[in-house]
Amino acid sequence: MKTRFNQGFSLLELLVAIAVLAVLLLLGGGVVNRATSSLDKMRCTSNLQQIAKAVHLYTVENNGILPGPLQGRQRVYTTPYHHTRRPGVGSNRQVGLIDRIAPYLGMHIPSGNDYTRYVSEIFICPAGRKLMAGRIEPESSAKYYLTAIDPVVRPFGYYSANSEKPPMSLQSIPAPAEVMAVTDNDCGLLVDPEIPPTPSHRTVRNVLYLDGHVEAVPLDRF
Repeated sequence: MKTRFNQGFSLLELLVAIAVLAVLLLLGGGVVNRATSSLDKMRCTSNLQQIAKAVHLYTVENNGILPGPLQGRQRVYTTPYHHTRRPGVGSNRQVGLIDRIAPYLGMHIPSGNDYTRYVSEIFICPAGRKLMAGRIEPESSAKYYLTAIDPVVRPFGYYSANSEKPPMSLQSIPAPAEVMAVTDNDCGLLVDPEIPPTPSHRTVRNVLYLDGHVEAVPLDRF
């Protein structure tokens, strides 16, 4: 009886094996990317839900008044300077949402000569941070989230160099479930080198509504 010895793989068999392996790696990479994107979106949603709870606690302790007045672009850190309320128009210019709700987020509130920038990860969209990698340090960015994007209602009020509108009472807003309060920020909403150049979640933006729920909203609704 003749014995057949293993002659190894032919060149064609090796090429086929390499092609199959490449396809599997490509498919596997796509699955990993989708899983990572989903995880980032879930973490972003969790961040906004925590902001919603802190805003609710703020309104409870402030006779139902929302925190404000606020600018649209929000810092991700707090310092003692931003807790200083100066009298007169524009007195709230440097006071952000993070400063007003810091106690309800369990954040350290600096005082005295402590000018450390205390960063809250809750204010940083994880997907947006990845888009900004190599561009700017997250601690320097003031604008990972955009507040009060509704140009008509302006629930958190607003301020400018010459005028200031106070924040609204939550009870005075007829349909809080329909009013956008906070959303991911990107250059599709506001052109700025310190924010992600494209939407953090590609085809949607996570939006916190005034009633506390978070929804993934398609880009064409902005």
